[in-house]
Amino acid sequence: MIIYIIVVSILILILLFIILESMRENKMLEINEYDIISRKLPENEKGIRALFISDFHNVDFGEGNKKIHEMVDSVKPDFILLGGDMILGKPDAGFSHAVKFINKLAEKYPVYYGIGNHEMRVKDNREKYGDMWDRYFKLLDRRIVFLEDKKSELKYKNKKINIYSLDIGKEYYKRFFIGDMKKNYIDDKLGKPEKQAFNILLAHNPDYFPVYADWGADLTLSGHVHGGIIRLPLFGGVLSPRLTLFPKYDKGEFIKEDKKMIVSGGIGQHSIKIRFNSVPEIILINLLNN
Repeated sequence: MIIYIIVVSILILILLFIILESMRENKMLEINEYDIISRKLPENEKGIRALFISDFHNVDFGEGNKKIHEMVDSVKPDFILLGGDMILGKPDAGFSHAVKFINKLAEKYPVYYGIGNHEMRVKDNREKYGDMWDRYFKLLDRRIVFLEDKKSELKYKNKKINIYSLDIGKEYYKRFFIGDMKKNYIDDKLGKPEKQAFNILLAHNPDYFPVYADWGADLTLSGHVHGGIIRLPLFGGVLSPRLTLFPKYDKGEFIKEDKKMIVSGGIGQHSIKIRFNSVPEIILINLLNN
């Protein structure tokens, strides 16, 4: 009986510690920086600075998200890539924080917006969400380049950077298992990538990185997993949105031959509002020729 009480007490203390730490981390924000080097990229001594923001989930850091805007301005990005789930896909959820945040970014920087599963469900399921998508989209600044299975081109002298966004179907977000995605799925939606250009792919779900790489994405940018929610030393993230344990692609940089993927831990939360050892982040990517 005494051993049982001791074990239960320890578990309660651990749970309490995780909850308190999660409350602390959810109020934090950090910038994590990556260098991506490729001969396909323009020659530029300082490189091209791309800022990647994903899984905002209509979060409110207070004062009009001033803290996030100050961090964005501090790194002076050349353009901003939004990786999806900027809103919260619930019928009774508002989206005012997301609209104000994104529109303020668009006042200063070129913004390219790829959607996630939360935007997808609101857009496609009008029976459940009504005109929520129409109201949200109408309020977004018209300068924002909204990408759904589309490509946008950036030209620097004699080099080109293509930004693709893959609108991933709901069948690839099912819980408990990871279904197969064939390369021709992306071909049918986006066509073949330009081999001479540097191709960036916004693909919200990172589980299919090998398919993205084989298709020809030099750099894939994903989110969705929230870093695995609880991160343990050596093991990494514990839980994915599919409710599978220890997701392979949870947070950080992954490599397949000469192709790379960066997975953001995101900023906000939705169903499971816990973060442990997974501080909210925005990502600065230095695109370098050498």
